[in-house]
Amino acid sequence: MTFPISREQKDYALMIGKNRNDAARMRNAHNSWDEKIEYKFNCDGALGEILFADQNNYARPVVITYNEATLLTSDVAGYEIKTRVNDYIKHQLWINCRDVDGKPSRPVVLLKICADYETYSYLGWMWSDDIPVYGEKRVNVRQADVYVVDADLLGRMNDLPKLVVNGAF
Repeated sequence: MTFPISREQKDYALMIGKNRNDAARMRNAHNSWDEKIEYKFNCDGALGEILFADQNNYARPVVITYNEATLLTSDVAGYEIKTRVNDYIKHQLWINCRDVDGKPSRPVVLLKICADYETYSYLGWMWSDDIPVYGEKRVNVRQADVYVVDADLLGRMNDLPKLVVNGAF
């Protein structure tokens, strides 16, 4: 099932993504060698978080300082949201090992935005502490350790647990 993306959601994601990108650049905490690609990653991630928050009636991500962001244990209300647009990884969940290892268990949701940025769908979800069990550890093109999980191993969205606002059950 696909869902529409509004112009307002895209505009808000661009604002959040720009703020994240600028903050990372100022701290020399790049997630890409290419500034345009890094900016796209930040905007795509913000858009996925906004779409999930809006659809589930959670608070949207807001502009916060870098230090405040490092204290967060999830993206949206206890959920980690992974967003993919690129076709070559549409059937896999990629997540940095540092976002899983030694962190509290939480649901990780894989959201797929269509290349035209008009619609999105969910590919599934998995508990973060199951990712090292079912995923393959790799080194990505940015030389970061990541787990890769095939989307066919992810749970159905109908089975995603509903967390309360503070991220608990």
